[in-house]
Amino acid sequence: MERRRFVRPLGLVLAFIALSVVVVAIASVGRGRSPVGGPRASVVSSAAASGTTEPTATLPADTPEAPEPSNPMAEEAMARPLLMPALISARRAMDFCGHDSIARTRLGDIGDQEPWECLLAARDAGRAAEVVRDALTTEGAPTRSIFRIRPTGEIEWWNDATRDPFSTHQWTMSVCGRLETFQADPSESPVHIPDDCDRHEVLIGPGREDQPSGDEMAMLEALTLFARTDDPQFLADVPFSVDGVRLGLADRLIVVLSPEELVRPKAWHLTAEAFRGFVGPFSALELLASWGPDSARPFVREASVTVGPHPHCVSPAVPAPPEVAELRRLSIQPVGELACPAWWTVDLFLEPDGDIAAVTLDRYEP
Repeated sequence: MERRRFVRPLGLVLAFIALSVVVVAIASVGRGRSPVGGPRASVVSSAAASGTTEPTATLPADTPEAPEPSNPMAEEAMARPLLMPALISARRAMDFCGHDSIARTRLGDIGDQEPWECLLAARDAGRAAEVVRDALTTEGAPTRSIFRIRPTGEIEWWNDATRDPFSTHQWTMSVCGRLETFQADPSESPVHIPDDCDRHEVLIGPGREDQPSGDEMAMLEALTLFARTDDPQFLADVPFSVDGVRLGLADRLIVVLSPEELVRPKAWHLTAEAFRGFVGPFSALELLASWGPDSARPFVREASVTVGPHPHCVSPAVPAPPEVAELRRLSIQPVGELACPAWWTVDLFLEPDGDIAAVTLDRYEP
């Protein structure tokens, strides 16, 4: 009897010690973080497990904890600039309801309903209006649609699939009888889908040399985003010539910069005493950053991309620099209610493989 009274308390003590060890281990796991942000398990050497005094391997006490996952909305990519091929930017003007740039997050695709409320209100009032929507396909390819309400209530659905590898690589326009709105779950945003579409027109198809390709538009968007943010990550999609890029004003090339130098926005500055009545320095990047929803000229929400020679605002075309006159020429010009003194152009000259050989800018003489 005396032996049983002694053994039972000893067993309880051992059990209590074992439980304490487990609790301490769990607590240390909860406090620790791995270098990649996940939970860190305690690292115990075989000698420590056998009861020796060899120290355990742990992270330094002052190791900063990795930040917790951010709000899913923080994953939103920067909205694509409203660059349009010239054939698309020449469409008849309508009241602009807004740009719905749909963000892909861990919670799903999240858009902005305010432009659609404006569009539906215009439809109900018998007014013409439009919304531009940017989204991603299931595979992640960028697409762009323009939804235009006619005064008759019909819908023009302009759709850009030139960057979708699983599509026909076309800009198309369909005329639809109505715009249907669906909301399967009250917690989710409504979805707006054109319906009763019976007229279908191909606006730009593959091989149109007089219009920019999907790859060229992607390059110009990336360059514009770099101009707006100074973030060199956008230049990963901009193919500069390995022989360097020439920068110039109108028909005159001034300097040659390597791709490494072009990462610095200040390297784009061209010094000149005067040019078209303006005082320098002059930078193509500053012009590319001067339009859009956050610019000082909010009416310039869109820019047009042309191929080949183009008018100098209302004047005849300015010749290309003779050194690059035979290369393919892409030009970005603002679209909006602006007079010629506010007009500008940024022209890119492409080598046969698509690399940028030269970039020039031009202004209108005041």
